[in-house]
Amino acid sequence: MGGFFMDVKYKFMKRLIFLIVLISNAQAAWQGYVEGEYVYLATSVAGRLQQLPISRGQDVKEGELLFSLENQPETFAVQEAETKMFSAQAKLQDLQKGQRPSELEALNARKSQAQTDLALSEKETARVEALFKQNLIQKENVDIARANVQRNKAKLAEAEAQLHTAQLGSREDQIKSAENDVLNAQATLQKTQWTLAQKSLVAPQSGKIHEIYYRVGEWINAGTPILALLPPSSVKLRFYVPENVLGQLQVGQTVKMSCDSCKNELTATINFISTQAEYTPPVLYNLENRAKLVWRIEAKPFSSEIAKQLHVGQPIDIIK
Repeated sequence: MGGFFMDVKYKFMKRLIFLIVLISNAQAAWQGYVEGEYVYLATSVAGRLQQLPISRGQDVKEGELLFSLENQPETFAVQEAETKMFSAQAKLQDLQKGQRPSELEALNARKSQAQTDLALSEKETARVEALFKQNLIQKENVDIARANVQRNKAKLAEAEAQLHTAQLGSREDQIKSAENDVLNAQATLQKTQWTLAQKSLVAPQSGKIHEIYYRVGEWINAGTPILALLPPSSVKLRFYVPENVLGQLQVGQTVKMSCDSCKNELTATINFISTQAEYTPPVLYNLENRAKLVWRIEAKPFSSEIAKQLHVGQPIDIIK
């Protein structure tokens, strides 16, 4: 008989403790910790680490130099590409503006000479034809004089055509080819400048240097992270709530937060609520399986100033 009452008493106490646990879970603070989403910074080119002006734990500002690699080959490549681009541009300009003034003067002189020769040959032809009408010379002399006129006319036409061509500049296909050479030279220059820029890296945003993986003088492979940066915007809070509290929380809701080293009560905004339940670790004892189910909640500190007061792994208390 005594065993029966002991069993009833045990079940009653078990249910009572369960209710107390549920009530306390709804009112007490939820324990959690600070997490960080690190930004791993690397370069897309390989090289030897030459400069590392920052140290672990240092706060850096956006645009501040973090590291640089040896860049002599890339610097020489940029200089070579600049020289080729200037040469291609000069060639294009020369083709577009035609021949030089001294060459145009020579062609003008040749045209004037052809005009003079033509005028003299025409006068000679008129004189020879007059003599032929008087039967003083043979017809052969007239034919020679007329042929000279035709030849001088052809020379004048040739000189005028050469001068016109020189004033127009080069042919359209030659200019198009030169324009393509300029575009190719510009693309090559931009590529070499981009490669040179990859040899150094500045902070993409303000934050704290969490870890440095290499030292000055070491060889860095392309794509290998050199350091880890923790921006204030990447600091988040993670905590777990039981099922009876889950319905009271929603994304965008503001919660209060406290920690041992915090000067005063802080605030955070819920930005994630897990869609799947998890079981509490075995170290947390509950009297019912239902009380073991928890949901992961993540929240962002309300401001960067609040985030700077927190440290990754730091325990926190969340209050609704």
